[in-house]
Amino acid sequence: MLAVDSDASENGQVTYRILAGDQGTFLIDSSTGVITVAPGAELTVGRSYALTVEAVDNGPVPQRR
Repeated sequence: MLAVDSDASENGQVTYRILAGDQGTFLIDSSTGVITVAPGAELTVGRSYALTVEAVDNGPVPQRR
């Protein structure tokens, strides 16, 4: 999955973070969104891992009316 923001300035920079499901097993590069297995972590064959990832741009937060 890829997040894209059409802003051409710093407002268009997208940052990523894992919100849930990582349990220290996965790492995410905050600028690219690439997810890797943490050093020393062991995955179980046949098991599914679910992560909730957030992608946020640096643009202004819309005001609610």
